Amino acid sequence: MKRQKDAPRDETDGANQQAAPESNTETPAEQPQRKPSWRDFYAIHPAAEFFHQNSSDEQLQKLADDINRAQRIFDPIHTATVFGKTFVIDGVSRLDALEKTSRQIVDEKSNWIGAVKDHVIHHAGKTDEDVWDIVTSLNFTRRHLTDDQRAAIGSKIFGPQYEAEAKARKKATQFGAESTVKAKSPSPQSPKDESIEFGATTPDKVAARVKVSQHKARKAERLRKDAPEELDKVASGEKPLRDVKATPKRKSKKSPQDVPFEDQAYKKWTTWLANNFTPQQRTEMMPRLVEWIDWLNRVPDPLGFIQKWMQWLRRFPHAQRSKVMQLVSDWIGHDQKEGNDRE
Repeated sequence: MKRQKDAPRDETDGANQQAAPESNTETPAEQPQRKPSWRDFYAIHPAAEFFHQNSSDEQLQKLADDINRAQRIFDPIHTATVFGKTFVIDGVSRLDALEKTSRQIVDEKSNWIGAVKDHVIHHAGKTDEDVWDIVTSLNFTRRHLTDDQRAAIGSKIFGPQYEAEAKARKKATQFGAESTVKAKSPSPQSPKDESIEFGATTPDKVAARVKVSQHKARKAERLRKDAPEELDKVASGEKPLRDVKATPKRKSKKSPQDVPFEDQAYKKWTTWLANNFTPQQRTEMMPRLVEWIDWLNRVPDPLGFIQKWMQWLRRFPHAQRSKVMQLVSDWIGHDQKEGNDRE
């Protein structure tokens, strides 16, 4: 077999191949590196996000121009450690504006440098509740908010929290069990909690928390539930509380046929326990709820039976009702056993 001759070499290709590496005008080492951003190292706390309106580029540029003219920031940045994690809790817009001026404010190890080096206040070892108190106080003071705005913002922040705690406490104590929602003692950093009395209503707690009258707090709470869009206008300063009226939402009533029997029986049972038994007796009777509902499912007109049973039980002295219930419960168990044996 004859060996094929090599194709003639094109010297121009070799010249192009040699010249190819020279097309890269910059080596990787010469390419500009991206400056680290504060957002690479620090998370934004929900309290800061609540007060920080997503600033437009125009607003950030205006703030950046003000910083360039003054060559400083007037309000410090606040950070906090919550359960081992560090958050920015106040000053998000100022930090973004500083980076918009091409300033580097953190190094590769997350240390604050440059314009913010000596203008960061850190709050170590805080809870989320402490952070909300700090951020609320800072923003109320800096923004010079009116009492109407404070009431509206306080209702939006703390109203749902106090309402949820009240529902959990009511559910836990409904049958005499001790509440799992303990009254939290005020922290040293939150002196305004000391004015909140145990058993106060949600508006009362909001009023004490943000230092406004109970009247304003009650109206703000009504707006939060019935007209949240109007509450936003009050919070932004667009309207005062006196010019806003809350129109209660109409609740659609369900017909008895739409409510499951278990829910109807549960509601009647809990009402009956609350009206006829002491807290200790309620706790004793709770384990029997399931077997009672199961038994009532086989009774004709069970809701009517429950109503007659309540009327009959009121004939007994208060101290004897628990014993009567015990006897009836044993009778139900015996009746169910005999029914099963007959089957």
